[in-house]
Amino acid sequence: MNDDKGSIDTRGFGPLVGFALGAVVGGALALLLAPASGPPQALAVAAALLKHEPVKRLTLAGHDLVVITSAAGAHRAYEAGGVVFTRERAPDRLDDAEGRSWTITEDALLPAVAGPPPRPRVPARSAFW
Repeated sequence: MNDDKGSIDTRGFGPLVGFALGAVVGGALALLLAPASGPPQALAVAAALLKHEPVKRLTLAGHDLVVITSAAGAHRAYEAGGVVFTRERAPDRLDDAEGRSWTITEDALLPAVAGPPPRPRVPARSAFW
């Protein structure tokens, strides 16, 4: 997981249940999400990968996610809900594959035009261990 090639490690994180955990851990973004049924699933994505792919689409525990990495290296994960986000246009703007513009906020991705619903941020908690 900590190599510079951006490998992905899906090993479990123990008995953390009922919430999502997004934390920068030793150069990685770690997520723990509960599926509709069954045990939570964990995913760690190397920061090096996210640096090279600042708009990264992931699927975890049945959740369609997008991770956005700022120029400063901060990572935020959002429920993508089937929207394919393609690029960050400005520090607070994002485009999708349909050509729509979205505003990046702490709580959600907000569409610039009526149509698609806002895409909520995945609950996150910074932790270092």
